[in-house]
Order: sequence, then C-alpha cells, then structure tokens
Amino acid sequence: MQRDFFTLLNAGLQLQPLEDLKLSPNPDWQHIYTIANQQTVTGIIADGISSLGIQSTLPPEILNQFVCDTTHIARTNLKMLEVQAKTCQTLEQNALLYVLLKGQCVAQCYPNPLSRISGDIDILLPPDHYEIAKRLLTDIGTNPTDKPLAGEFSIFIDNVQVELHDNIYAGIN
Repeated sequence: MQRDFFTLLNAGLQLQPLEDLKLSPNPDWQHIYTIANQQTVTGIIADGISSLGIQSTLPPEILNQFVCDTTHIARTNLKMLEVQAKTCQTLEQNALLYVLLKGQCVAQCYPNPLSRISGDIDILLPPDHYEIAKRLLTDIGTNPTDKPLAGEFSIFIDNVQVELHDNIYAGIN
C-alpha cells in the first residue's frame, strides 16, 4: 500500500517519468484515500491518478470522494488567491514592503497549484511596515488576533485567514 501511495504522489508531482510508475495489481484505494487525507495531499494523489489515466480502475465511491475533494480544494485555492491579491493590493497601495511565505507561494511550484491544500496566507513584513499593515487589514477584515510577543497578527478577510509576521522564527516545530 505504501508503495502505491508514493507512486501516486510521484505521479501527481511528476517527479519521474510516468511510464516508470506502476501500481500493484490490487491497490487498497480506501487506505490510499485515508492516508492522502491525513497527509493533506488528496489533490496531489488525485492528480497522480489522473496523470496515470487509471480513474476507471477505482471503485466509484472512492473516485467520487477524490472528485469532490479536489473540486473543493481548487475552489478554496481560487478564493485564497482572490484574497491574496486583495491583501497585496492593499499593502502595495500603501507602499508597504512584504514577502509572501509558505502555502500559497509554494503551491506555485507544483504542476497543478490548485491541488495543493493551503490553510492560510502568510505575509512577512519589516517591523515598521508590520504595524501599519495590521491597522490597514483591520479595516477590511474580521476577527483580528494579535500575538505581539510572537510577532504574529491573524485576521479573516472574506473568510480566508491572513497571517502577518514581523519575523521568521525557525525553531523546531
């Protein structure tokens, strides 16, 4: 089962030629689906299934779960990209320097960026711009949470969580 999971992950990420990737004769699809959800790679595994052209070999209920999940993941990512653009536009209109971090930014390196599950939008700002950005986003968002000692400010913009950071902490997590 583990080999099948990693074969599909490789196919979804296109880490090696597809013709070199083979599944076992009877993959445990329910287990693969469960592990994909646990590891938050459902969309990438679904891309692997599609890349290998093996959709018709899946039990219909598992295929339906993958289709529903990947549709939801893509819609969520599109919404996050809209909020990211709106947030960045607000920062740029106020001449604030920033760098996008993690999730949505890293997703652009994937063969299908809309398949990667992201939880929030992370933005790094210099400390002097960080305070201004917090005030600006408070005007367009809801449920602000400030963690001054951690240098982290979280707010929801159009139901998407945006986190501002004034430093990059690289501790063991």
